[in-house]
Amino acid sequence: MRARCVFAVGVISLIILGAVASGWAHEAKQDANAVALAGGAALGAYPESADGLKKLVEDMFGVVKSKDEAKVSSYASALAIPEHGAWFVQTFGAAEGARLEAKYSEMLPNAAKDIRESFEYALKGKRTDVGVKVLGSQGEVRGLSRAIVDAMARPISVYVVDGNNPKEKFATHIGDFVYVDGGFRYVNSQVWQELSTAPPMRIRLGGNVAKANLINRVDPVYPDDARAARLEGEVLLHIVVATDGTIKELNLVKGDPVLAKAAMEAVKQWRYKPTLLNGKAVEVDSTISVVFRAQ
Repeated sequence: MRARCVFAVGVISLIILGAVASGWAHEAKQDANAVALAGGAALGAYPESADGLKKLVEDMFGVVKSKDEAKVSSYASALAIPEHGAWFVQTFGAAEGARLEAKYSEMLPNAAKDIRESFEYALKGKRTDVGVKVLGSQGEVRGLSRAIVDAMARPISVYVVDGNNPKEKFATHIGDFVYVDGGFRYVNSQVWQELSTAPPMRIRLGGNVAKANLINRVDPVYPDDARAARLEGEVLLHIVVATDGTIKELNLVKGDPVLAKAAMEAVKQWRYKPTLLNGKAVEVDSTISVVFRAQ
């Protein structure tokens, strides 16, 4: 009789220990989803909202600015998607999910470097006024955003973060984020480009960098009336160069209307060497200057 009692107690003890271990495992998973970050904050401290993500990005600006690689790595590790293989397939289906997962896994080892460089570029241009929007929530969805939304097997929110400088016309793209297992996770924009329906990727280059790829420049014809009036000055133009090097989009940023017309007639004939990123041709977004000087 005593032996049976001892055996029963042992079984009950094992059951209790199993329940405790299961609870510990659950708590460990929760702890992993609330990874302690620089300054004592935790991933779960940023609620799923535009304001929550804005606070996270602002904190990351501070960390990157401090040049503390350990803290940057801490953020990068916390921003990885848990069990990303299963998540991509569940969210985008088997075919498209596999495409996205393959690229995400390829880029994951360099995530800390990519995040740091993105934030450093924004800091350099003083574009630290954080803007957050959700794909599909603000007007018509086009281009890559359309491809992402249409590919979803289950609806999720994809948060797009830009850095703005009130003194600059154009913002810089900092990154895309999704909310998974209690925290925001970073997704490099190049991952979305693996969708079968994705349009050509577009990157932004400074005018001087883009100029290095210019292979055919057509000089503007100085308007006779402008020359006679000794009208001179700078015309600033926003351009998008297509994957084949032709001018796809051309818009006036600032400049005298007469000079601007002449400048745009010339620039739309310019040709650039195709820009490659990881072996793929990409579109280039840039701003160029055309200067008129009366002789």
